[in-house]
Order: sequence, then C-alpha cells, then structure tokens
Amino acid sequence: MRSFLLKLLLVTLLTGLLAGCSAIKYKFTINEPIVSNMGYDTGQKKPVVLKIVDQRTNKVFHNKLATLTAGRSTW
Repeated sequence: MRSFLLKLLLVTLLTGLLAGCSAIKYKFTINEPIVSNMGYDTGQKKPVVLKIVDQRTNKVFHNKLATLTAGRSTW
C-alpha cells in the first residue's frame, strides 16, 4: 500500500513537471481593443412618477384609525 502511494506521488509529480516545463513555446497575438462609437446620454433623467387612481364605486372610509393599546382596540 505504501509503495503504491509513493509511485502514485512520483508519477503525479513527474507529470506535473513535464506539463509545466514543456519545451514548446506558445505565441499569441493580442490585438488592441476597438474603441466603441456608441453615444450615451449623461444628462439628468426625469423621475418616475407613479399615479394611482382609485376607481371603486363602493368606497367606505373610516374617520378614525383603530389603535391597539394593551390588547384592546379603541375607536
């Protein structure tokens, strides 16, 4: 068991060294990035306004709000 682990470690190290120290040199050509010609607006945007209209016909509103004090409601 111990010799198997030693051989596995040796093979792993040898493979790593050969892969990392290969004699083949790679060359890549990297082109300059192209500058964008897109325009964009830097001005102030108008605020979004939300308008809610209540169109119910059977509206019932209370004059006083119910407040809960110590477990009881008072009107």
